Amino acid sequence: MKKQTLFESEIDDTFLKSFSNTARPATKTKLAEAYFYVLSSSKNPTYYRYFFELHDHYIFCKKAEEGEEIAYMDIRNSFMKITNETRINDRLHFGLKFIKKRAYEELFTESEEVVNFWFEILKRYCILTKFRLYYETIKVLGKGNYAKVFLVERKSDKKQFAVKVFSKNVIMAEEIEKKCLLYEIKMMREMNFFRVLKLHELYEGENFIYCLCELYRGSDLLNAIIKKGSQPEAKALMINWQILEALNYMHAKKVIHRDIKPENIIFKGTQENIDIGIVDLGFATFEEDYRKLFVRCGTPGYVAPEVLNDKDYTCKADVYSAGIVFYIM
Repeated sequence: MKKQTLFESEIDDTFLKSFSNTARPATKTKLAEAYFYVLSSSKNPTYYRYFFELHDHYIFCKKAEEGEEIAYMDIRNSFMKITNETRINDRLHFGLKFIKKRAYEELFTESEEVVNFWFEILKRYCILTKFRLYYETIKVLGKGNYAKVFLVERKSDKKQFAVKVFSKNVIMAEEIEKKCLLYEIKMMREMNFFRVLKLHELYEGENFIYCLCELYRGSDLLNAIIKKGSQPEAKALMINWQILEALNYMHAKKVIHRDIKPENIIFKGTQENIDIGIVDLGFATFEEDYRKLFVRCGTPGYVAPEVLNDKDYTCKADVYSAGIVFYIM
């Protein structure tokens, strides 16, 4: 029996939805556009050519480029893969396949370049499979209660990444842990800034969830403080400025980190080259959602008083934590 996927409760099994039955979802950014063929689901399957626009994680369908939108599909958290080459009207086409539960939808185009371009954008929102087919594990970087972090190398170009691997047997057994991981992934997908750890790809297999992230090769700030004590003023100011850069980006999106501390501030390279990134979005939340999973959370000694006292709080709680880090430096 096939195991349940992590996102089972987050998706339905419907793809193209007509605007006659639902309102147009709100979107922020148009990311791509192209003509694709789709296969009708009638008794006599036929390929039809439509114009598609990608806005965030929604794909909108038009009969023609200048026409009105007639339908859309939400591909968020669907499994995605590049399909085998297919002949349509005696011409070779390349395709993208999206799968939700037992339903699927495929888009075909003559341009392999278009398929690869859309794939690179859509993998931010979709789930990929067969992680070990594309990546080679080099060594363990760290272990936690629910996950291990490995150094991996992409087979195609030898580029290295860090991957956080979660056991589905553990995560799926506890509803609260499942909800926490889903929300952490949601937060990581929101981040696209050089001062915050970036999620590149998300894979799900039969037994594990793989979060493929940017690789930071340096140590954390706590290690630097333990080794050398108080940091030189110029270095402390630069680190604090970079922490505030990260928080300014997160707070503009109304996201609270809720666990700013030296252990979550990582040097991307050597400590001499001051270039840091913020990691661990396990407690991160949208301001409007902060009471959904945890209210009082973070690390003692860095948590703002309003959080400890179970009072209403905002992104400003992170600024308090950043001030403590600056004081320690």
